[in-house]
Amino acid sequence: MLDITTWAQVRGHEVFRDHATPDLYWVLPGTLELLNNNAGEAQLSLILHRGGNAPSGGMLTATFVVATSPEQRTLIADDLRRITGRAVEVRTVELEEVEVFTGGESPTSVGRGRVSPQGHLAAMTPISAEAATEAEAALAAGHGLEAWAQFQVAGHRPGVEGQMTVDHGRAAALWSSGEARLDALAVRAGFQQMLEQGIVRLQAADAFERVTDAARAWVADLFLDPVGTGQWRPKAPDAEAGGTVTYDLGQGAPFTLRRAVNGDLAALAGAVPETPEDAPSVRVDVDANEFFRETNLQLEVMGDFEAHAVHTLIVEVRAGDEQRSELFREPSSKTVRFRGAAQLEMRTRALLRSEGQTIGHTRGELASPWRPMNDEIAMVMIDAVAPLWPVELSTAVDWSVYHRVEVDARYSDAANELDGRTTIMLTADAPRSTLSVRPRDASVDEVVLEARFIKPGGHAERRFTVKAPGAVVIER
Repeated sequence: MLDITTWAQVRGHEVFRDHATPDLYWVLPGTLELLNNNAGEAQLSLILHRGGNAPSGGMLTATFVVATSPEQRTLIADDLRRITGRAVEVRTVELEEVEVFTGGESPTSVGRGRVSPQGHLAAMTPISAEAATEAEAALAAGHGLEAWAQFQVAGHRPGVEGQMTVDHGRAAALWSSGEARLDALAVRAGFQQMLEQGIVRLQAADAFERVTDAARAWVADLFLDPVGTGQWRPKAPDAEAGGTVTYDLGQGAPFTLRRAVNGDLAALAGAVPETPEDAPSVRVDVDANEFFRETNLQLEVMGDFEAHAVHTLIVEVRAGDEQRSELFREPSSKTVRFRGAAQLEMRTRALLRSEGQTIGHTRGELASPWRPMNDEIAMVMIDAVAPLWPVELSTAVDWSVYHRVEVDARYSDAANELDGRTTIMLTADAPRSTLSVRPRDASVDEVVLEARFIKPGGHAERRFTVKAPGAVVIER
């Protein structure tokens, strides 16, 4: 978890040190971008419904990227290594939920949800007549279509020996009297001004710098809202908040960082016109009276994730170049939507956990091929997409003669030789065991067992064949 008091900016990204591991750093996304398709085109479409000269509404479709690339993290790690003099590890923060807005005075939410592991958030949202008119005017004027993503990050505020006293009324007045938008330097300068004017007073038994860092993060969260990449604005005044409040910094506690990143969607899509007469390629006008069709696919995921050793199930649905991904960590139902009468295809990717004595497909993920979807509901059964077959082994052995039985298990439908075999030890104290088989092909169900009965002075061998799932008695 990131330590919120170790706030730094490296190559335009906010970076925090891990609260427990000194050489581990967490980096926050620095920009909002658009995903490009295979042809290199940004996935953004603005459809305006006409009811005369002015738009009567519309539809915005886009796939946003809220992430840091591996290349960016490598450069940040190099800079941190030069600053600290030590090798460091830089990881990107996984965002639980992101909401994307567009528009000026009346923002419109155009996408909300958890981003994919790659940092993608797909959205297809109807927009009002006012939002459509504002978007059209922005594009026509050549200043693009601004959007911003808001998200929260779980962090840790370490305990420091000190107290902070804040005059809420004077603090709110100081922030609101400044610039409409503040960058990180302005936030630091504003906090320093509060200290100098006595708006914020600190009592520190700990290192004063640590107390200052903790207080700055707390004060910024109390009085500022994130509005863009490295930008904040004063919160609206709270009529109920006021007076002087003393906060104890001595107890470490969870702390939620609120952040926002922004970008010009039209510029990212190559759609900002050089002159007002240039028509942006992302805009399409349609008759408002034409029925706007939508293709939906309801995903119903059922089964026992734990019993089949599945960590996460990713269901991917595509229609041409458009693709949606939904993550499941438990049985549930979700719906994916595509514009128009789309022909859909679907595949599943099961991310697997290690599970005892397992042979077959034991590593990484288990992916299905793409298949067409002609129904409105797709039933996805965990035991079908990631089967895990038990083979029960028991013994009928005279343990006064044999010390142990070594069973080599082989499965032919394995990714490689190591995945395809394992050895199980059976003894008088442990005469039973369960072997699990993870097949790629459900039609391949044969497991070969070669048993060695170990006794003083030598051993005997015997070969068994069993169908999975199944049971076998190892006897001599």
